[in-house]
Amino acid sequence: MPIDDEGNPGDASNTTEVSAAPPPPVRILSVNPLGGVTGTEVTFGAVISGEAPFDYEWNFGGGAEPNESTEASPTVTLGAVDTYDAQLSVENEEGSAVKHFTLTVTAEPGEPPQIISVSPTEGDSGTVVTFTAEVTGDGPFTYYWDFAGGASPNQSSGVSGQPSATVTLTRGGTLPEPVRTYPASLTVTNSFGMTTHDFALDVSACWHIEYLPAYGEPGHWWSIRSITLAPDNKLWGVVSYNETPDIPGDHSVRVIYLDPFSHDRWITDLMKPDIDVWKELSQATDSRGCSAFSYGLREGGLSITGELHFSRKEAGVWTDQLIDPGGIALKSQLFFDSQDRAVIAYSYIGVNLKIARETADGWDIIDHPLGTEATLTEVALDNEDRIVLVCSYADETEMRLLRETSDGWEDKLIAEVQGEHHIAAYGIAIDSMNLARILYYGGTLAERQVARELAAGGWEISTVEPYPEEVSFRKKLFVLGSDDLEIIYLLRDYDEEEDWLLWREEQEWEGQALPSNVRGTLALGPEGYPVFIDGTSALSSYW
Repeated sequence: MPIDDEGNPGDASNTTEVSAAPPPPVRILSVNPLGGVTGTEVTFGAVISGEAPFDYEWNFGGGAEPNESTEASPTVTLGAVDTYDAQLSVENEEGSAVKHFTLTVTAEPGEPPQIISVSPTEGDSGTVVTFTAEVTGDGPFTYYWDFAGGASPNQSSGVSGQPSATVTLTRGGTLPEPVRTYPASLTVTNSFGMTTHDFALDVSACWHIEYLPAYGEPGHWWSIRSITLAPDNKLWGVVSYNETPDIPGDHSVRVIYLDPFSHDRWITDLMKPDIDVWKELSQATDSRGCSAFSYGLREGGLSITGELHFSRKEAGVWTDQLIDPGGIALKSQLFFDSQDRAVIAYSYIGVNLKIARETADGWDIIDHPLGTEATLTEVALDNEDRIVLVCSYADETEMRLLRETSDGWEDKLIAEVQGEHHIAAYGIAIDSMNLARILYYGGTLAERQVARELAAGGWEISTVEPYPEEVSFRKKLFVLGSDDLEIIYLLRDYDEEEDWLLWREEQEWEGQALPSNVRGTLALGPEGYPVFIDGTSALSSYW
Protein backbone atom coordinates (compact mmCIF):
# COMPACT_ATOMS: atom_id res chain seq x y z
CA MET A 1 0.00 0.00 0.00
CA PRO A 2 1.37 3.52 -0.73
CA ILE A 3 2.78 5.31 2.33
CA ASP A 4 3.61 9.00 2.57
CA ASP A 5 6.70 10.51 4.19
CA GLU A 6 5.02 10.45 7.60
CA GLY A 7 4.20 6.76 7.40
CA ASN A 8 0.52 7.33 6.64
CA PRO A 9 -1.54 5.70 3.88
CA GLY A 10 -1.41 7.66 0.62
CA ASP A 11 -2.18 6.87 -3.00
CA ALA A 12 -0.34 6.20 -6.20
CA SER A 13 0.31 9.87 -6.98
CA ASN A 14 3.13 10.11 -4.43
CA THR A 15 4.74 6.74 -5.07
CA THR A 16 6.93 5.09 -7.68
CA GLU A 17 6.03 1.82 -9.34
CA VAL A 18 8.33 -0.94 -8.13
CA SER A 19 8.71 -4.58 -9.03
CA ALA A 20 8.25 -7.46 -6.64
CA ALA A 21 10.58 -7.59 -3.64
CA PRO A 22 13.98 -9.19 -4.46
CA PRO A 23 14.71 -12.67 -3.12
CA PRO A 24 16.39 -12.82 0.30
CA PRO A 25 20.22 -12.95 0.31
CA VAL A 26 22.05 -16.23 0.68
CA ARG A 27 22.75 -17.40 4.26
CA ILE A 28 24.67 -20.40 5.60
CA LEU A 29 22.63 -21.67 8.53
CA SER A 30 24.73 -24.68 9.58
CA VAL A 31 27.59 -27.00 8.55
CA ASN A 32 27.70 -30.73 9.32
CA PRO A 33 29.72 -32.56 10.62
CA LEU A 34 32.30 -30.50 12.44
CA GLY A 35 34.92 -33.24 12.60
CA GLY A 36 35.59 -36.94 12.97
CA VAL A 37 38.28 -39.61 13.44
CA THR A 38 41.63 -39.30 11.70
CA GLY A 39 41.96 -41.33 8.51
CA THR A 40 38.22 -41.82 8.01
CA GLU A 41 36.06 -40.65 5.14
CA VAL A 42 33.53 -37.93 5.98
CA THR A 43 30.86 -36.29 3.80
CA PHE A 44 30.23 -32.64 4.61
CA GLY A 45 27.00 -30.75 4.00
CA ALA A 46 25.42 -27.39 4.76
CA VAL A 47 21.96 -25.94 5.33
CA ILE A 48 21.56 -22.92 3.02
CA SER A 49 18.77 -20.33 2.76
CA GLY A 50 18.25 -18.19 -0.31
CA GLU A 51 17.42 -18.75 -3.96
CA ALA A 52 19.20 -21.59 -5.82
CA PRO A 53 21.42 -22.33 -7.71
CA PHE A 54 24.41 -21.98 -5.37
CA ASP A 55 28.18 -22.14 -5.97
CA TYR A 56 30.21 -23.76 -3.16
CA GLU A 57 33.84 -23.36 -2.10
CA TRP A 58 35.04 -25.54 0.80
CA ASN A 59 38.43 -25.07 2.48
CA PHE A 60 39.26 -27.45 5.33
CA GLY A 61 42.31 -25.54 6.60
CA GLY A 62 44.67 -28.44 5.94
CA GLY A 63 42.66 -30.91 7.99
CA ALA A 64 41.39 -33.07 5.09
CA GLU A 65 42.36 -34.54 1.73
CA PRO A 66 41.42 -33.07 -0.67
CA ASN A 67 41.70 -29.79 1.23
CA GLU A 68 39.38 -27.85 -1.13
CA SER A 69 36.17 -28.68 -3.01
CA THR A 70 33.46 -26.96 -5.08
CA GLU A 71 30.89 -29.70 -4.51
CA ALA A 72 27.76 -29.12 -2.44
CA SER A 73 28.50 -32.22 -0.30
CA PRO A 74 32.17 -33.21 -0.69
CA THR A 75 33.56 -36.49 0.66
CA VAL A 76 37.09 -36.15 2.10
CA THR A 77 39.57 -38.10 4.25
CA LEU A 78 40.36 -36.48 7.57
CA GLY A 79 44.01 -35.68 8.30
CA ALA A 80 46.13 -35.63 11.47
CA VAL A 81 44.68 -35.22 14.94
CA ASP A 82 44.29 -31.49 15.54
CA THR A 83 41.84 -28.61 15.24
CA TYR A 84 41.71 -26.67 11.97
CA ASP A 85 40.25 -23.31 10.91
CA ALA A 86 37.92 -24.29 8.05
CA GLN A 87 35.42 -22.28 6.04
CA LEU A 88 32.63 -22.56 3.51
CA SER A 89 31.80 -19.87 0.93
CA VAL A 90 28.43 -19.93 -0.89
CA GLU A 91 27.36 -17.61 -3.71
CA ASN A 92 24.20 -17.07 -5.78
CA GLU A 93 22.89 -14.27 -8.01
CA GLU A 94 21.87 -12.21 -4.97
CA GLY A 95 25.23 -12.24 -3.20
CA SER A 96 27.57 -14.43 -1.16
CA ALA A 97 28.11 -15.67 2.40
CA VAL A 98 31.06 -17.13 4.32
CA LYS A 99 30.90 -19.36 7.39
CA HIS A 100 34.01 -20.14 9.44
CA PHE A 101 33.98 -23.30 11.54
CA THR A 102 36.41 -25.36 13.62
CA LEU A 103 37.20 -28.78 12.16
CA THR A 104 38.12 -31.17 14.99
CA VAL A 105 40.02 -34.38 14.09
CA THR A 106 40.33 -36.91 16.92
CA ALA A 107 42.19 -40.21 17.43
CA GLU A 108 39.17 -42.10 18.75
CA PRO A 109 35.51 -41.94 17.63
CA GLY A 110 33.29 -39.71 19.76
CA GLU A 111 29.63 -39.75 20.69
CA PRO A 112 27.26 -37.89 18.34
CA PRO A 113 24.70 -35.55 19.89
CA GLN A 114 21.41 -36.78 21.26
CA ILE A 115 18.62 -34.39 22.25
CA ILE A 116 16.92 -35.64 25.42
CA SER A 117 14.34 -32.86 25.86
CA VAL A 118 13.35 -29.32 24.89
CA SER A 119 11.46 -26.89 27.09
CA PRO A 120 9.14 -25.07 27.22
CA THR A 121 6.79 -26.24 24.47
CA GLU A 122 3.92 -23.82 25.17
CA GLY A 123 3.25 -20.24 26.20
CA ASP A 124 1.07 -17.16 25.75
CA SER A 125 1.38 -14.92 22.70
CA GLY A 126 3.58 -11.86 23.11
CA THR A 127 5.55 -13.25 26.06
CA VAL A 128 9.36 -13.50 26.21
CA VAL A 129 10.47 -17.13 26.55
CA THR A 130 13.89 -18.75 26.89
CA PHE A 131 14.06 -22.18 25.25
CA THR A 132 16.61 -24.67 26.58
CA ALA A 133 17.62 -28.20 25.62
CA GLU A 134 19.16 -31.18 27.39
CA VAL A 135 21.78 -32.70 25.06
CA THR A 136 24.21 -35.62 25.49
CA GLY A 137 27.31 -36.44 23.42
CA ASP A 138 30.82 -35.09 23.05
CA GLY A 139 31.03 -31.34 22.73
CA PRO A 140 31.44 -28.77 21.49
CA PHE A 141 27.95 -28.49 20.01
CA THR A 142 26.23 -26.01 17.74
CA TYR A 143 22.52 -25.39 18.14
CA TYR A 144 20.04 -24.31 15.47
CA TRP A 145 16.47 -23.46 16.54
CA ASP A 146 13.61 -23.05 14.06
CA PHE A 147 10.25 -21.96 15.53
CA ALA A 148 8.27 -22.20 12.25
CA GLY A 149 6.81 -18.72 12.68
CA GLY A 150 5.86 -19.18 16.33
CA ALA A 151 8.51 -16.83 17.72
CA SER A 152 10.51 -13.73 16.88
CA PRO A 153 13.27 -14.04 15.92
CA ASN A 154 12.05 -17.13 14.12
CA GLN A 155 15.49 -18.79 13.86
CA SER A 156 18.30 -18.76 16.39
CA SER A 157 21.69 -20.43 16.71
CA GLY A 158 24.15 -20.86 19.58
CA VAL A 159 27.50 -22.43 20.43
CA SER A 160 28.72 -24.79 23.14
CA GLY A 161 27.71 -23.59 26.58
CA GLN A 162 24.73 -21.66 25.14
CA PRO A 163 22.06 -24.28 24.37
CA SER A 164 19.29 -21.70 24.71
CA ALA A 165 17.33 -19.16 22.67
CA THR A 166 15.43 -16.16 24.09
CA VAL A 167 12.56 -15.12 21.81
CA THR A 168 9.10 -13.51 21.87
CA LEU A 169 6.18 -15.79 21.08
CA THR A 170 4.04 -14.61 18.15
CA ARG A 171 0.32 -15.03 17.48
CA GLY A 172 -1.85 -17.62 19.07
CA GLY A 173 -5.09 -18.98 17.67
CA THR A 174 -8.60 -17.62 17.23
CA LEU A 175 -11.62 -17.20 19.51
CA PRO A 176 -12.97 -20.68 18.72
CA GLU A 177 -9.49 -22.28 18.79
CA PRO A 178 -7.22 -20.16 21.03
CA VAL A 179 -4.17 -22.43 20.72
CA ARG A 180 -2.11 -22.35 17.52
CA THR A 181 0.47 -25.13 17.04
CA TYR A 182 3.75 -24.43 15.22
CA PRO A 183 5.99 -27.34 13.99
CA ALA A 184 9.24 -26.20 15.61
CA SER A 185 12.58 -28.00 15.67
CA LEU A 186 16.07 -27.99 17.21
CA THR A 187 19.11 -29.26 15.30
CA VAL A 188 22.33 -30.03 17.25
CA THR A 189 25.70 -30.75 15.60
CA ASN A 190 29.11 -31.86 16.91
CA SER A 191 32.24 -33.34 15.32
CA PHE A 192 30.65 -36.78 15.15
CA GLY A 193 27.20 -36.17 13.76
CA MET A 194 23.97 -34.23 13.74
CA THR A 195 20.48 -34.81 15.14
CA THR A 196 17.15 -32.96 14.83
CA HIS A 197 14.39 -32.96 17.41
CA ASP A 198 10.92 -31.89 16.18
CA PHE A 199 8.48 -30.54 18.74
CA ALA A 200 5.05 -28.91 18.76
CA LEU A 201 5.12 -25.31 19.97
CA ASP A 202 1.67 -24.35 21.29
CA VAL A 203 1.02 -20.59 21.47
CA SER A 204 -2.18 -19.50 23.23
CA ALA A 205 -4.04 -16.36 22.19
CA CYS A 206 -4.74 -13.86 24.96
CA TRP A 207 -5.72 -10.23 25.43
CA HIS A 208 -2.98 -7.65 25.01
CA ILE A 209 -3.65 -4.20 26.47
CA GLU A 210 -1.57 -1.13 25.71
CA TYR A 211 -2.45 2.31 26.94
CA LEU A 212 -2.42 5.12 24.42
CA PRO A 213 0.23 7.81 24.85
CA ALA A 214 -0.82 11.24 26.09
CA TYR A 215 -0.68 14.22 23.76
CA GLY A 216 -0.23 17.86 24.65
CA GLU A 217 -0.02 19.38 28.10
CA PRO A 218 -1.77 18.02 31.20
CA GLY A 219 -5.50 18.63 31.02
CA HIS A 220 -5.77 17.80 27.32
CA TRP A 221 -7.86 14.79 26.44
CA TRP A 222 -8.87 12.84 23.39
CA SER A 223 -11.73 10.53 22.51
CA ILE A 224 -11.51 7.84 19.86
CA ARG A 225 -14.76 7.84 17.93
CA SER A 226 -14.30 4.89 15.55
CA ILE A 227 -11.80 2.33 14.28
CA THR A 228 -11.49 0.21 11.15
CA LEU A 229 -9.09 -2.16 9.37
CA ALA A 230 -7.17 -1.03 6.28
CA PRO A 231 -6.15 -3.37 3.42
CA ASP A 232 -2.58 -3.53 4.77
CA ASN A 233 -3.89 -5.06 8.04
CA LYS A 234 -3.25 -1.89 10.04
CA LEU A 235 -5.96 -0.23 12.09
CA TRP A 236 -6.79 3.44 12.08
CA GLY A 237 -9.13 5.53 14.15
CA VAL A 238 -10.67 9.00 14.19
CA VAL A 239 -9.97 11.04 17.31
CA SER A 240 -11.57 14.12 18.84
CA TYR A 241 -8.78 16.07 20.53
CA ASN A 242 -9.28 18.77 23.16
CA GLU A 243 -6.93 21.55 22.02
CA THR A 244 -7.51 24.05 24.86
CA PRO A 245 -8.70 22.52 28.16
CA ASP A 246 -10.13 25.79 29.53
CA ILE A 247 -12.13 26.58 26.37
CA PRO A 248 -15.20 24.30 26.01
CA GLY A 249 -15.67 22.99 22.49
CA ASP A 250 -12.15 23.83 21.29
CA HIS A 251 -11.59 20.51 19.54
CA SER A 252 -9.81 19.26 16.46
CA VAL A 253 -10.22 16.07 14.47
CA ARG A 254 -7.14 13.87 14.38
CA VAL A 255 -6.46 10.50 12.82
CA ILE A 256 -4.38 7.84 14.55
CA TYR A 257 -2.81 4.88 12.74
CA LEU A 258 -2.24 1.72 14.74
CA ASP A 259 -0.49 -1.59 14.17
CA PRO A 260 -1.28 -4.17 16.87
CA PHE A 261 1.74 -6.27 15.87
CA SER A 262 4.37 -3.53 15.48
CA HIS A 263 6.30 -1.39 17.92
CA ASP A 264 5.96 1.69 15.70
CA ARG A 265 2.22 1.91 16.00
CA TRP A 266 1.15 5.36 17.13
CA ILE A 267 1.08 7.95 14.34
CA THR A 268 -1.20 10.95 14.64
CA ASP A 269 -2.32 13.22 11.85
CA LEU A 270 -4.13 16.56 12.17
CA MET A 271 -7.08 16.48 9.80
CA LYS A 272 -9.53 19.27 10.49
CA PRO A 273 -9.22 22.02 13.12
CA ASP A 274 -11.90 24.14 14.74
CA ILE A 275 -14.71 21.58 14.83
CA ASP A 276 -17.09 22.23 17.68
CA VAL A 277 -19.68 19.46 17.56
CA TRP A 278 -19.60 16.57 15.10
CA LYS A 279 -21.95 13.61 15.15
CA GLU A 280 -22.72 10.36 13.37
CA LEU A 281 -19.11 9.63 12.45
CA SER A 282 -18.52 6.73 10.06
CA GLN A 283 -15.14 5.73 8.66
CA ALA A 284 -13.92 3.38 5.93
CA THR A 285 -10.85 2.57 3.86
CA ASP A 286 -10.90 1.97 0.12
CA SER A 287 -9.00 -0.83 -1.63
CA ARG A 288 -6.04 1.50 -2.25
CA GLY A 289 -5.68 2.16 1.46
CA CYS A 290 -7.01 5.73 1.39
CA SER A 291 -8.53 6.73 4.73
CA ALA A 292 -11.91 8.46 4.69
CA PHE A 293 -14.78 9.32 6.99
CA SER A 294 -18.13 11.07 6.92
CA TYR A 295 -19.61 13.09 9.75
CA GLY A 296 -22.39 15.45 10.63
CA LEU A 297 -21.56 18.96 11.81
CA ARG A 298 -24.13 20.61 14.10
CA GLU A 299 -23.53 24.19 15.03
CA GLY A 300 -23.54 24.55 18.80
CA GLY A 301 -24.89 21.03 19.12
CA LEU A 302 -28.46 22.35 19.39
CA SER A 303 -29.86 22.18 15.86
CA ILE A 304 -32.06 19.26 14.86
CA THR A 305 -30.34 18.79 11.52
CA GLY A 306 -26.84 19.56 10.37
CA GLU A 307 -24.28 19.40 7.59
CA LEU A 308 -23.08 16.13 6.07
CA HIS A 309 -19.32 16.18 5.33
CA PHE A 310 -16.95 13.72 3.66
CA SER A 311 -13.18 13.74 4.26
CA ARG A 312 -10.53 11.66 2.51
CA LYS A 313 -6.74 11.54 2.50
CA GLU A 314 -5.19 11.22 -0.96
CA ALA A 315 -1.60 11.92 -1.99
CA GLY A 316 -0.84 12.62 1.66
CA VAL A 317 -3.36 15.48 1.89
CA TRP A 318 -6.75 15.57 3.62
CA THR A 319 -9.64 17.12 1.72
CA ASP A 320 -13.04 17.94 3.21
CA GLN A 321 -16.28 18.23 1.20
CA LEU A 322 -19.69 19.53 2.20
CA ILE A 323 -22.08 16.93 0.76
CA ASP A 324 -25.47 18.05 2.06
CA PRO A 325 -25.90 21.37 3.95
CA GLY A 326 -29.03 20.16 5.77
CA GLY A 327 -28.82 16.45 5.51
CA ILE A 328 -28.07 14.55 8.70
CA ALA A 329 -30.07 14.05 11.85
CA LEU A 330 -30.00 10.47 13.13
CA LYS A 331 -27.88 7.76 11.49
CA SER A 332 -25.04 7.78 8.95
CA GLN A 333 -22.91 5.02 7.40
CA LEU A 334 -20.00 5.32 4.94
CA PHE A 335 -19.06 2.57 2.47
CA PHE A 336 -16.84 2.16 -0.57
CA ASP A 337 -18.32 0.29 -3.52
CA SER A 338 -16.52 -2.14 -5.84
CA GLN A 339 -15.15 0.82 -7.87
CA ASP A 340 -13.77 2.61 -4.77
CA ARG A 341 -16.51 5.26 -4.94
CA ALA A 342 -17.87 6.53 -1.65
CA VAL A 343 -21.49 5.74 -0.73
CA ILE A 344 -23.09 7.40 2.31
CA ALA A 345 -26.48 6.31 3.62
CA TYR A 346 -27.97 8.69 6.20
CA SER A 347 -31.32 9.26 7.78
CA TYR A 348 -33.14 12.59 7.70
CA ILE A 349 -36.26 13.69 9.53
CA GLY A 350 -39.23 13.89 7.15
CA VAL A 351 -37.50 11.88 4.40
CA ASN A 352 -36.26 8.94 6.50
CA LEU A 353 -33.31 8.10 4.25
CA LYS A 354 -30.93 9.70 1.79
CA ILE A 355 -28.20 8.01 -0.23
CA ALA A 356 -25.24 10.05 -1.49
CA ARG A 357 -23.12 8.35 -4.16
CA GLU A 358 -19.80 9.73 -5.34
CA THR A 359 -19.54 10.24 -9.13
CA ALA A 360 -16.91 11.57 -11.51
CA ASP A 361 -18.66 14.98 -11.42
CA GLY A 362 -19.47 15.20 -7.71
CA TRP A 363 -22.29 13.57 -5.75
CA ASP A 364 -25.75 12.19 -6.57
CA ILE A 365 -28.16 12.47 -3.64
CA ILE A 366 -31.41 10.53 -3.76
CA ASP A 367 -34.29 10.70 -1.26
CA HIS A 368 -35.82 7.35 -0.30
CA PRO A 369 -39.05 7.82 1.70
CA LEU A 370 -39.58 4.81 3.95
CA GLY A 371 -42.94 5.83 5.36
CA THR A 372 -43.95 7.43 8.61
CA GLU A 373 -44.23 4.06 10.38
CA ALA A 374 -40.67 2.98 9.51
CA THR A 375 -37.77 3.22 11.95
CA LEU A 376 -34.38 2.68 10.33
CA THR A 377 -32.16 0.58 12.62
CA GLU A 378 -29.33 -0.88 10.48
CA VAL A 379 -27.78 -0.24 7.05
CA ALA A 380 -25.18 -2.09 4.92
CA LEU A 381 -23.79 -2.19 1.38
CA ASP A 382 -23.87 -5.63 -0.22
CA ASN A 383 -21.40 -7.22 -2.65
CA GLU A 384 -23.35 -5.86 -5.65
CA ASP A 385 -23.14 -2.24 -4.39
CA ARG A 386 -26.77 -2.20 -3.22
CA ILE A 387 -27.92 -0.57 0.00
CA VAL A 388 -29.53 -3.01 2.45
CA LEU A 389 -31.71 -1.69 5.28
CA VAL A 390 -33.31 -3.17 8.36
CA CYS A 391 -36.39 -1.29 9.54
CA SER A 392 -38.93 -1.73 12.31
CA TYR A 393 -42.63 -1.09 11.63
CA ALA A 394 -45.97 -0.97 13.44
CA ASP A 395 -44.70 0.32 16.76
CA GLU A 396 -41.64 -1.96 16.60
CA THR A 397 -43.60 -5.21 16.41
CA GLU A 398 -42.44 -6.04 12.87
CA MET A 399 -38.94 -6.09 11.38
CA ARG A 400 -38.26 -6.08 7.62
CA LEU A 401 -35.24 -6.12 5.30
CA LEU A 402 -35.22 -3.70 2.35
CA ARG A 403 -32.73 -4.29 -0.46
CA GLU A 404 -32.13 -1.60 -3.08
CA THR A 405 -33.19 -2.46 -6.67
CA SER A 406 -33.18 -0.55 -9.95
CA ASP A 407 -36.84 0.45 -9.50
CA GLY A 408 -37.32 0.62 -5.73
CA TRP A 409 -36.89 -1.79 -2.83
CA GLU A 410 -37.12 -5.54 -2.41
CA ASP A 411 -39.10 -6.01 0.81
CA LYS A 412 -38.74 -9.12 3.02
CA LEU A 413 -40.32 -9.80 6.40
CA ILE A 414 -37.71 -10.98 8.91
CA ALA A 415 -39.69 -11.49 12.12
CA GLU A 416 -42.61 -10.10 14.11
CA VAL A 417 -43.82 -10.20 17.69
CA GLN A 418 -47.24 -10.00 19.28
CA GLY A 419 -48.78 -8.04 22.12
CA GLU A 420 -46.75 -5.49 24.02
CA HIS A 421 -43.38 -6.86 22.95
CA HIS A 422 -40.97 -4.98 20.68
CA ILE A 423 -38.45 -6.04 18.06
CA ALA A 424 -35.31 -4.18 16.99
CA ALA A 425 -32.07 -4.92 15.14
CA TYR A 426 -28.65 -4.24 16.66
CA GLY A 427 -26.31 -5.32 13.89
CA ILE A 428 -26.14 -6.43 10.26
CA ALA A 429 -23.44 -8.19 8.25
CA ILE A 430 -23.30 -9.41 4.65
CA ASP A 431 -21.59 -12.75 3.95
CA SER A 432 -19.67 -13.83 0.84
CA MET A 433 -22.88 -15.22 -0.72
CA ASN A 434 -24.42 -11.73 -0.48
CA LEU A 435 -26.87 -12.89 2.17
CA ALA A 436 -27.66 -10.89 5.32
CA ARG A 437 -27.09 -11.83 8.96
CA ILE A 438 -28.99 -9.75 11.51
CA LEU A 439 -28.67 -9.57 15.29
CA TYR A 440 -31.85 -8.47 17.04
CA TYR A 441 -33.92 -8.90 20.14
CA GLY A 442 -37.35 -10.30 19.57
CA GLY A 443 -39.97 -9.90 22.22
CA THR A 444 -38.03 -9.47 25.46
CA LEU A 445 -34.58 -8.14 26.27
CA ALA A 446 -33.49 -11.68 27.14
CA GLU A 447 -34.26 -13.04 23.66
CA ARG A 448 -31.19 -12.17 21.58
CA GLN A 449 -31.48 -13.80 18.17
CA VAL A 450 -29.65 -13.99 14.85
CA ALA A 451 -31.54 -14.22 11.56
CA ARG A 452 -29.63 -15.78 8.65
CA GLU A 453 -31.01 -15.05 5.20
CA LEU A 454 -31.29 -18.27 3.16
CA ALA A 455 -30.41 -18.53 -0.53
CA ALA A 456 -33.61 -20.50 -1.15
CA GLY A 457 -35.68 -17.77 0.53
CA GLY A 458 -36.82 -17.16 4.07
CA TRP A 459 -34.79 -16.94 7.26
CA GLU A 460 -33.09 -19.26 9.73
CA ILE A 461 -33.65 -17.91 13.24
CA SER A 462 -31.46 -18.96 16.16
CA THR A 463 -31.16 -17.83 19.78
CA VAL A 464 -27.90 -16.38 21.04
CA GLU A 465 -26.66 -18.36 24.02
CA PRO A 466 -25.06 -18.72 26.47
CA TYR A 467 -24.89 -15.42 28.25
CA PRO A 468 -25.02 -14.23 31.84
CA GLU A 469 -28.21 -14.27 33.83
CA GLU A 470 -30.03 -11.04 34.74
CA VAL A 471 -28.17 -9.05 32.14
CA SER A 472 -29.15 -5.77 30.55
CA PHE A 473 -27.20 -4.51 27.57
CA ARG A 474 -26.86 -1.00 26.24
CA LYS A 475 -24.63 -1.59 23.21
CA LYS A 476 -24.35 -4.48 20.75
CA LEU A 477 -21.84 -4.94 17.98
CA PHE A 478 -22.18 -7.76 15.49
CA VAL A 479 -19.49 -8.70 12.95
CA LEU A 480 -18.49 -11.61 10.76
CA GLY A 481 -14.98 -13.00 11.13
CA SER A 482 -15.86 -15.22 8.17
CA ASP A 483 -18.99 -16.88 6.79
CA ASP A 484 -18.60 -19.47 9.56
CA LEU A 485 -17.69 -17.13 12.43
CA GLU A 486 -20.11 -14.63 13.98
CA ILE A 487 -18.91 -12.34 16.79
CA ILE A 488 -21.05 -10.28 19.17
CA TYR A 489 -19.75 -7.70 21.65
CA LEU A 490 -22.03 -6.98 24.60
CA LEU A 491 -21.38 -3.87 26.66
CA ARG A 492 -22.96 -4.00 30.10
CA ASP A 493 -25.09 -1.28 31.68
CA TYR A 494 -23.02 -0.98 34.83
CA ASP A 495 -19.31 -0.30 35.08
CA GLU A 496 -18.84 -2.93 37.76
CA GLU A 497 -20.26 -5.62 35.48
CA GLU A 498 -18.18 -7.57 32.95
CA ASP A 499 -18.50 -7.00 29.23
CA TRP A 500 -18.90 -10.15 27.15
CA LEU A 501 -17.71 -11.41 23.81
CA LEU A 502 -19.77 -14.15 22.17
CA TRP A 503 -18.97 -16.10 19.02
CA ARG A 504 -20.43 -18.90 16.97
CA GLU A 505 -18.58 -21.13 14.53
CA GLU A 506 -21.09 -23.27 12.65
CA GLN A 507 -23.92 -23.91 15.16
CA GLU A 508 -22.66 -23.61 18.75
CA TRP A 509 -22.37 -20.31 20.62
CA GLU A 510 -19.49 -19.77 23.04
CA GLY A 511 -18.54 -16.79 25.16
CA GLN A 512 -16.06 -15.24 27.54
CA ALA A 513 -16.20 -12.45 30.08
CA LEU A 514 -13.71 -9.78 29.06
CA PRO A 515 -11.00 -8.37 31.35
CA SER A 516 -12.25 -5.28 33.17
CA ASN A 517 -10.17 -2.87 31.06
CA VAL A 518 -11.09 -4.41 27.68
CA ARG A 519 -14.00 -2.46 26.26
CA GLY A 520 -14.89 0.25 23.77
CA THR A 521 -15.23 0.10 19.98
CA LEU A 522 -14.81 -3.30 18.34
CA ALA A 523 -13.02 -3.89 15.04
CA LEU A 524 -11.62 -7.02 13.44
CA GLY A 525 -7.88 -7.02 12.95
CA PRO A 526 -5.73 -9.27 10.74
CA GLU A 527 -7.15 -12.79 10.23
CA GLY A 528 -10.29 -11.84 12.14
CA TYR A 529 -8.61 -11.06 15.46
CA PRO A 530 -10.93 -8.93 17.64
CA VAL A 531 -9.47 -5.54 18.56
CA PHE A 532 -10.98 -3.00 20.96
CA ILE A 533 -10.27 0.70 21.21
CA ASP A 534 -11.23 2.22 24.52
CA GLY A 535 -12.59 5.70 23.88
CA THR A 536 -9.92 7.43 25.94
CA SER A 537 -7.10 5.17 27.01
CA ALA A 538 -6.21 1.78 25.55
CA LEU A 539 -5.80 -0.54 22.59
CA SER A 540 -6.78 -4.13 23.39
CA SER A 541 -6.20 -6.93 20.89
CA TYR A 542 -6.71 -10.70 21.08
CA TRP A 543 -4.08 -12.72 19.24
